[in-house]
Amino acid sequence: MPRIEGTTIPENREKRPNWRTGAPDGNKNALKHGRYAAKTRALRRRVRELRLKTEKLLARLESERLRRENDSSCTRPLELDVD
Repeated sequence: MPRIEGTTIPENREKRPNWRTGAPDGNKNALKHGRYAAKTRALRRRVRELRLKTEKLLARLESERLRRENDSSCTRPLELDVD
């Protein structure tokens, strides 16, 4: 379609009644894979929380192990409360 000189977008819309914005017919922007679906986001959030808890627990275990290596008088078994 040739460009119409000196017109603004609303005037163009009047001259092109079938001109639309948004998704074409058939809605090709529809949800197809579920990456941003609520269930998927909730699952990712839960996995992230569990991963952070695990990393914190491993860091505490490592610091306790290093402390015990340096303290030869410690014979008590390792006790950590897991939340």
